[in-house]
Amino acid sequence: SYHPGKSGVLYAGTGGGGAFKSTDGGATWKQDNEGLTSMSVKDVSITPSGMVYLSTENGVFARQD
Repeated sequence: SYHPGKSGVLYAGTGGGGAFKSTDGGATWKQDNEGLTSMSVKDVSITPSGMVYLSTENGVFARQD
């Protein structure tokens, strides 16, 4: 998912590795699992104000980017 308020910022979820964040348009990725209790991220949504929602089998986790 693209961050609508920050150019080049992307988030991705994986089926077993948790969430990843890129700050350079996807050239490099860093694991970003702070607060997650499940590493199976099924969906990622980002609001224009920068709230990141990560949907997992244990619920939805929110954080401010």
